[in-house]
Amino acid sequence: MDKMKPAQSITLRIVNDLGLHARSAAKLAKLAGEASGGVWILKNGNTADATSMLDLIRSGFGE
Repeated sequence: MDKMKPAQSITLRIVNDLGLHARSAAKLAKLAGEASGGVWILKNGNTADATSMLDLIRSGFGE
């Protein structure tokens, strides 16, 4: 991922200790895919492509 300054940034909390489950990850990936630019999820140095359901599930972004 480039070290570009994001055009927009929001902070969300995933309250499930295990991270996103399949249905939530699929909905987020679909929504991110509709964005005109890239959508990335970042936590503690880990990065996931928000348009990829697999990236979201494997990332383990739980609390």
